[in-house]
Amino acid sequence: FRRVLFRSVLLGYSNQIIMARMLGASGVGEVLLVLSVVNVCTRFAGFGLDGAMMRFVPMYEEKNDIAKLKGSILFALKFTLVLSFVFVFFIIFFSKYISINIFHAEELSELLLIVSIALPVTVLRSVIGGVLKGYRETLKALLPECLILPSMRIVIFLLLTLNGISVVNAIVAYVLGEILAVSLSIYFIVGALNKINHAKQECENRKIRSEEHTSELQSH
Repeated sequence: FRRVLFRSVLLGYSNQIIMARMLGASGVGEVLLVLSVVNVCTRFAGFGLDGAMMRFVPMYEEKNDIAKLKGSILFALKFTLVLSFVFVFFIIFFSKYISINIFHAEELSELLLIVSIALPVTVLRSVIGGVLKGYRETLKALLPECLILPSMRIVIFLLLTLNGISVVNAIVAYVLGEILAVSLSIYFIVGALNKINHAKQECENRKIRSEEHTSELQSH
């Protein structure tokens, strides 16, 4: 795990250095501003259910309560996806307002529209990561986020720069990197869900939402 984390940090720094050299300070600033909006929305859309899965999955697995295990996982995935699309529509609807009145840069409106695509993808990857960690599959949970995501961002960004260097290319690389990372996460979670595919599902969704929402508020 230390090697994975070390490589993740190294790839992250490499990504920042490459963008800084190619886009300049103003370009990197635009990228960071746009990503900050997505990061905030992702935190709220995720509703802390990635952390909830890390607690509820091993708890139900230990009790051999397959119905609640399956129901809880499916509830977390569906609930966060629906909530994330609500935030996507929010970003799309208020993109001009955010770019002009908050960031005082109208050109960010287009970037917000592009990066909003990554929001449900990022939330889904995060929740799946929580499920995999609950199953004690920590390496599978870390690989998409720590290796696939940062490495693909660099590769895609460099490929896109062959047609010209722009901030849009950096945002597109971010979105495509997220899509590739979540694809691997989905592959891992399908393997886990196949084991409980034929089980009935039952979910204490109020318990999951209330406990995790309370912990989220306390963390703030």
